[in-house]
Amino acid sequence: MRALRYVAFAGLLAAAGFLVTRSTTKVKAQAASGCDATSLNSAYGFVQSGFSYDSNGNLYIMAGNGRIAGDGNGNVTGGDTLNYDGTVYRRTLTGTYTINSDCTGQVVLTFSDKTTMHADIVVTNDGKEIAYNGTDTNFIYSGTWKKLNQGAAVVTP
Repeated sequence: MRALRYVAFAGLLAAAGFLVTRSTTKVKAQAASGCDATSLNSAYGFVQSGFSYDSNGNLYIMAGNGRIAGDGNGNVTGGDTLNYDGTVYRRTLTGTYTINSDCTGQVVLTFSDKTTMHADIVVTNDGKEIAYNGTDTNFIYSGTWKKLNQGAAVVTP
């Protein structure tokens, strides 16, 4: 009886080994596809929040939202509404971006009120979201761009 159990156990081990060997030969690791400028070839809605401070230590709160579109070649256009410490600004924007193969990058935006914003960005969720963090002195802000559903139907009341 003991010999029969051993033979059965050895048969199971052999079968398991075969399955493991078979499954590892069929499964192949895929290299990450990476990113480049074409990773931003769409329109995004965005939100941001943060604050800034001046040399006297005064603190200014800010929050905003808007729309930005990348052309897949390193350029963006759009607009936003910014509430900067209680004053509302509605602005258009243009800018440039770079995307590295590891999906990180930088963006520089110039607004119609002549202000400029610099930020580090990262492409996430297969390009459906772009996270950013401001890199300008005396400004601390971050936000997320989320890809707009261009095919969504417009519902009117």
